[in-house]
Amino acid sequence: MKTATILAIDNALSSTISGPFEILSLTGTQWNYHSSFDPSPYFNVEIESEKGTPIRCFNGVTKSSCPNHLISKNISVMLHFELET
Repeated sequence: MKTATILAIDNALSSTISGPFEILSLTGTQWNYHSSFDPSPYFNVEIESEKGTPIRCFNGVTKSSCPNHLISKNISVMLHFELET
């Protein structure tokens, strides 16, 4: 099983964290279930913040991260998007 780490940042929309979490968590389970195959999760999904502390989303929802700091993880691919203001 592969590990997928979602980077959670302060003031993010909660759906940008929970949406990918749900999609990645269900990869290998939903389709297999409906196709009469054994459900087998493809990803172990984690939510991390830069400092390993809970973050507060734009709508006030607080998301907790795993106890380890993101910087200590061996991450092979990280997607980062910035909006121009």
